Amino acid sequence: MLDFEVSKVEPCEILVLRHHMPCYVGQFLEVAPRASALHVVAKTLLQVGTACPKALARAAELLTQFDLPKTLRQLCLIAFSGDQQQRVNLACGFGYGYLAQLLDGPTAGLDGTNRDVLLEMNLDVKASGDVIIGSFGCEAVWQRVCDHCVDVTCFLRSVA
Repeated sequence: MLDFEVSKVEPCEILVLRHHMPCYVGQFLEVAPRASALHVVAKTLLQVGTACPKALARAAELLTQFDLPKTLRQLCLIAFSGDQQQRVNLACGFGYGYLAQLLDGPTAGLDGTNRDVLLEMNLDVKASGDVIIGSFGCEAVWQRVCDHCVDVTCFLRSVA
């Protein structure tokens, strides 16, 4: 268990927090570029104790949900577009149960169809009583999924 107040920590401590949160989805996929999409998603499930066959099946299901064709699932991620990498990234984050979901620009680079898939999945998370903390750049997106919003643009102007 981590014991610190998130709003008062140093950037290096935020990195520690991200590695201890089961569902952190950033804007960039941070994995070995030669790994396949299927194995990257399955790895997140294996890390929380899911048996290998179940992890691979759930990974395939999530990649289907994010419209990643079967023909791409075994390819190295280095060949993927930004949109395809983000879909793999999101599949990693949605693979298992969580109490809180931390999303950093999750819709960045997604096409409209996959953005809608993500938003529906977020609504399912919210309906289950879990928490979503997100950084959404598009007003239409955050209005669709958020109950409470904090406008940080005034903060960003004072820092600049």
